[in-house]
Amino acid sequence: LLPNWKAKQFFLSRYFKGEKISDFNARCLDFSKKVLPSLIRPQALKAIQAYRNEGATIAVVSASAENWVKLWCDQYGILCLSTKLEVNDGIITGKISGRNCYGNEKACRIKEAFDLSKFNLIIAYGDSSGDKEMLALAHERNYKPFRTDKA
Repeated sequence: LLPNWKAKQFFLSRYFKGEKISDFNARCLDFSKKVLPSLIRPQALKAIQAYRNEGATIAVVSASAENWVKLWCDQYGILCLSTKLEVNDGIITGKISGRNCYGNEKACRIKEAFDLSKFNLIIAYGDSSGDKEMLALAHERNYKPFRTDKA
């Protein structure tokens, strides 16, 4: 009933509006260390490590808030392209800064970050309907390769 970005903004406003960004970031750090690793599918992590060993350029493109995704990406030396939260005077407004990194915006962020013509092979992985445009940029597309439930 609602566009993805509007639903996300409702959620952000409901749960995070008015919170100090420093407090939020401290909780995000805790989340990225204690919870996020258990959410990463083991086969996906193996693939990331194999690509790193080959010297590949790797980016995680996510609709999730950059505040918790980037912390996990940084420890693996992975570029993070994700949704940014609006902050005024150190306080979360509950709005998205710019556009929600979902659907076509994922493809736009990739094109902004990389000159795709410089890559001989682009391999993309996705697991949601918001990944279609991103997958279309790739030479090799992998949809839900690490999920046991392919629904």
